[in-house]
Amino acid sequence: MAAGSIANVHIMFSYATRAGGVESADGPLSRGCYCGFTDGWLRWPGTKAKPIDHQGKYMTKIRVILATAALAMTTGTLIAHADVEDPDVKARMDTMGGIGANMKTLSQMSKGQIAFDAAAAQAAIDEMAEAAETIPDVFETPAKDPESEASDEIWENWEDFVSKAEALQEAASGATVTDEASLGAAMGSIGGTCGSCHRAYQL
Repeated sequence: MAAGSIANVHIMFSYATRAGGVESADGPLSRGCYCGFTDGWLRWPGTKAKPIDHQGKYMTKIRVILATAALAMTTGTLIAHADVEDPDVKARMDTMGGIGANMKTLSQMSKGQIAFDAAAAQAAIDEMAEAAETIPDVFETPAKDPESEASDEIWENWEDFVSKAEALQEAASGATVTDEASLGAAMGSIGGTCGSCHRAYQL
């Protein structure tokens, strides 16, 4: 897995109509969604998902997919740590691993694996915001390591990379968790910025 990023997670969402699961650009997510990470259609657990009208658009339980992605993120980073020798690369991995660990906490809450705790969820998000702020510093040195999957394009397109790190920081800083619905919204916002960077800068 990547030293320069958490995981190469490509998450794509398809909207499904209630009638027959036909993809629609603006229909409610009533049956499930397509996940690029698993390359398959995922149904929401239990009954049909309950869409939430947010700023005129339907949003729903995207946290199911993000939970799977977060688990892969953390696992990959921890496994790769064992063989890393370069201190700069390890610093990058430690930073990204911390973000992944906090995302794992959020995903476990969203899946009911641990009890929902708004204060703990907010603390995890706040830690992610703090870690995101350090990303430009820990990636500044273009260090190499066999375990690293950080693309050279990071340093060739440094300003864009930094802007993506800033987007993550802003998403996490702007997230407030008070209930499970706001937790799902926060995970969607944060996960979207992560995916954008991974697609561009992970080998």
